[in-house]
Amino acid sequence: MRDGDSDHVELLVSAAFLGSFEAGFARLPIGLEQASTDAHALLALDTLHATLVALAPYRDWDAEVLDRARDEVLAEGLVFRWAGPTKTSRDRKHVAAPVYDLHDDGFGRVHLEVIDRSTGELVARSESVPDLGTLAGFRRSAATLRWESTRRVTLRPSTDYLQATDWLVLDLDASAQHGAAPRFPALQDVDRPRPEVRVTVEVPDDQKQEHQIIGGGGGPANDLPDAYRDTLRTLLDAVRTEGLEWWSGSAERILQVGYDIGGDWPRVRLRRTTNKISARIQRPLWTLTPELAAAAARADVEELLTALARKQGLPPYPHRLP
Repeated sequence: MRDGDSDHVELLVSAAFLGSFEAGFARLPIGLEQASTDAHALLALDTLHATLVALAPYRDWDAEVLDRARDEVLAEGLVFRWAGPTKTSRDRKHVAAPVYDLHDDGFGRVHLEVIDRSTGELVARSESVPDLGTLAGFRRSAATLRWESTRRVTLRPSTDYLQATDWLVLDLDASAQHGAAPRFPALQDVDRPRPEVRVTVEVPDDQKQEHQIIGGGGGPANDLPDAYRDTLRTLLDAVRTEGLEWWSGSAERILQVGYDIGGDWPRVRLRRTTNKISARIQRPLWTLTPELAAAAARADVEELLTALARKQGLPPYPHRLP
């Protein structure tokens, strides 16, 4: 999401460990798309590092280890490269190794290198071909490295969902013995100021007892007028910051707010679970004309607050919405 009133990155993550998959919510400052590719990559690293450090107290992680990992990533120029185990040719003259790189499209690339054992010099390098972009995939691929003869070495890239079937072959007797070396330009903008990253850790009920107002997202965003989305976000942000004392009178501690674009008519749905109220604004897209979108967002938030006060036995919302 974007927040035109912010000059920093806002992140919301959960302290609860959910298993193999976790997610968070981010708001990015407007105009970030004009930054360079390197600036985007560095901000992604900043965001990941800040998130891990914020979660460290809840996951029993060592923040100093995280800092060292970040420094190492920067020292490597934000490039992940892994060289697999080597294999020596049958005549003991050459050593072959697969070299893997992870690129910014999420996929890996692999090429073969053959070194002269007596001189340590590069004898030949293969072309670079796609490979599954995980270390586990790299290792599976590296295990297939074979010398078919003293002059020919082969490797099979990781198959998985890439469904690769062709073997990568490097023939020392071929006329073109040196493929192009993978190029990663020197990282730029490392010392240039970047947006600050602020992380909010959402602590689950069994770890925190205070009242909270969380959420604010929704969708789908296709064809959603900016005036509705931006006004709704501004108003819900105000409720989260100004309305916490009002919400503290509720029997349920957690208020989770969101919106759904669809349905036949505008309405607010409230659902009670253990210690939490889930509140969803439902707004049909056909009602959001450009002229009425901002007013519709305000009406939806006012209806939400009225419904919450009625259901939870709270007084009317005491603050004026911006």
